[in-house]
Amino acid sequence: MKYCDSLMDFAYLGRIESKRLFFKNLAYLKDWRFEGEDPFYSPRNFINFLDSAYYKALHSNSLLISPDRTEAAFKLPMIPTSYGQVWAHFILNTGGGEQEFFLNRLIECDKPYFGHVSRQQRSLMYEYAYFTDRNTWWQDLADKAEPEPWDYVAYPDQKGMLKSYLMYTFERLVHERKIVWSSNAGRISAFNTGLLSRDYQQPIYGVFERTNRQPMFKGWFQDGHPILSPLPYSPLMADYTEDLKEFSMDTSKDFKINAHHIFEDNQHRIIDIFPGGAATIPLNVMIEGTISYLKRRIERNPRFPIPQLYHNKVQYLLPFQMNREMPPQMVLIFDDDGNSYTARTCITLDMAYANARLLMSQQDSWLDPNPLEALEIV
Repeated sequence: MKYCDSLMDFAYLGRIESKRLFFKNLAYLKDWRFEGEDPFYSPRNFINFLDSAYYKALHSNSLLISPDRTEAAFKLPMIPTSYGQVWAHFILNTGGGEQEFFLNRLIECDKPYFGHVSRQQRSLMYEYAYFTDRNTWWQDLADKAEPEPWDYVAYPDQKGMLKSYLMYTFERLVHERKIVWSSNAGRISAFNTGLLSRDYQQPIYGVFERTNRQPMFKGWFQDGHPILSPLPYSPLMADYTEDLKEFSMDTSKDFKINAHHIFEDNQHRIIDIFPGGAATIPLNVMIEGTISYLKRRIERNPRFPIPQLYHNKVQYLLPFQMNREMPPQMVLIFDDDGNSYTARTCITLDMAYANARLLMSQQDSWLDPNPLEALEIV
């Protein structure tokens, strides 16, 4: 099961959002040390800290789920204590609400065996093949492929977006039956990564070799390499739609923005962009101006909206800018409701890039995961 990208949709965080409980436990929390900036100066900043850690765990396949789906956990980017790593622990939410889990506590331990939590949620690619070193395969691919910003802003030099891209691409190819096997009893199998090499812009394939029962990952290879010769044909890329018109928006429809949900329920993301929070944003002026601006951009460039898939349904990513002369501060997600498009949530630039990159390359688009280097839209 794939969860929402937001921790707020995954779990109820009521205990952390309570300022009274937060500051009551602040002295204990201060005993922990962090790999980066201390996030405990406010409850909202701590929620943002948890949200980033959850997003990384989700897309690096390190989110832990119990077999009976009553508990979950993920590791926080903190310096280990004498008791081990620091983990966020969740239990089944039985108190109502849409979230499946409830934030139970933060815990220190070496191995996250919290009750029934006993296994790592594995990706289909890891289930299919054995990787001798899971810490280097993604770096090898990043070195061979055309340069792209594969790092999340909060987690540099880890290629988190590339890992997520490969995991979901492989799942899609399995669904479309595009994994190609050799004729010699399927000893060699391969899939198309959808990426091009940085030297000759050739397709890059992931190749596996079956030795005993489970295939073993052999590496990343281009057309013409001898290891691909047993394959009957070159593996095909993943397809996400049969009609490219699905990726376009109709400007004759109404555009709506659910301001309350976006600017109130996503305070943990907005606070980093607007230090005063949603209260500092002139909502009426902002909504009217944003809708008018986005429609003008789409009318002049039908490829301006960037599509993403959510539960096999196309959504559209569009930039939010308080200042048109500055790069986008965040990204609005629009749903097609039939007679109108409605934006009900927002995400950060790197979250949007990771989602959109599954469908197509974002080269020359307005979407850049690093806001300091994002393309200017005027």
